[in-house]
Amino acid sequence: MIVSFQYNRFFCLYQVYKRYFTYRGRSRDSAAPGCPEKVDWAFFRWVFWDGRNRQRRDRYRWVQSTYPDKTIVLKNRRALSRFLNTLDQSISGARPPR
Repeated sequence: MIVSFQYNRFFCLYQVYKRYFTYRGRSRDSAAPGCPEKVDWAFFRWVFWDGRNRQRRDRYRWVQSTYPDKTIVLKNRRALSRFLNTLDQSISGARPPR
C-alpha cells in the first residue's frame, strides 16, 4: 500500500508553526533526543517550495498511475480520518474474537 499525503502547503505551514510554538526549544517525543524543535528558512522553504517541485510532483503522479490499485492519496485531515477508520475496521474484522 502506498499512502501519499498531498496536503495544502498553507495547512502544512500552519502545522509546522503550531508544533513549533508547542515544543519551542524542546525535543518532541517523536523526535530524536537532543533535537529541539526549530523552524529556520531552509525548513520553511522545503515545506513551501522545494518539497513540492515539479520533479517530485511528476514522480508522485507516476507512482499513482503505475500502481493505481495500491495508491491512496490523502489531501486533508478528514480524508486521513476516514482512511484510518476504514483501516481500523478492516483490521478489527480480521481478528478472531477473544
